[in-house]
Amino acid sequence: KVRSASSLLKKDIFGLSDPYCKVSLCSELSSSGNADEDTVIGIPAETRAIKKTLNPIWNEVFQFRVNPTRQYLLFEVFDYNKVTQDDFLGLYRYNLYQLPVNNSDSDVETAPLHEMVLKQRSRRSRVRGTLFCQFAYEAVENRDAESVLSERLIDDDP
Repeated sequence: KVRSASSLLKKDIFGLSDPYCKVSLCSELSSSGNADEDTVIGIPAETRAIKKTLNPIWNEVFQFRVNPTRQYLLFEVFDYNKVTQDDFLGLYRYNLYQLPVNNSDSDVETAPLHEMVLKQRSRRSRVRGTLFCQFAYEAVENRDAESVLSERLIDDDP
């Protein structure tokens, strides 16, 4: 759950920022740790943009099917712009192997709040602020592709 952010950097000349957060599931972090080398898996999820604030509250939940030993979540915060390219406000890479496995009755609402200080994408990036998120991970049994295919064939049979 992407809860909120605080103390973001003002990027708009005439007013406050219109921040949103993009969440991407990525494969293992490259050895250089360079954001340009993040390998995104699938389509990233995005919060809505909150107008004229440096302290947005999103409270948006996203679900991903993950392999916690080989993948991580990339959070990127941007200032939405209608005419020009969106301004970068900061990023954070969250390693999923840090997550405890929750019971089936666990809820993201009761999960601990993680405070993540935003980082630069490059040396030229000006970044300030903190992102607040909650994580819940539920392990599922590993089934082989053949059994999944069999289930599909049975379900699709008229």
